[in-house]
Amino acid sequence: MTQEPATKIELAAAEALVDWKHQFGKLVRAGANELATADGCEEITLKHYQQAAKKALLKLGNLMNFETDQNERRPAA
Repeated sequence: MTQEPATKIELAAAEALVDWKHQFGKLVRAGANELATADGCEEITLKHYQQAAKKALLKLGNLMNFETDQNERRPAA
């Protein structure tokens, strides 16, 4: 069996991915909690998580765009 060479990933890209995943998780958890509280529920449901995830995607997209804009303005080393 031949193995294909692994694709290398830039350290900054890997760190950004980890951060985005962390931010997404935090946004979904907080949003689901808010939705459950607003509904008067003592339990967070799958529906709460689904609704929160949709909102979190939009927020995360905005955060990612802001980071990209900042990186593009950074002077070259």
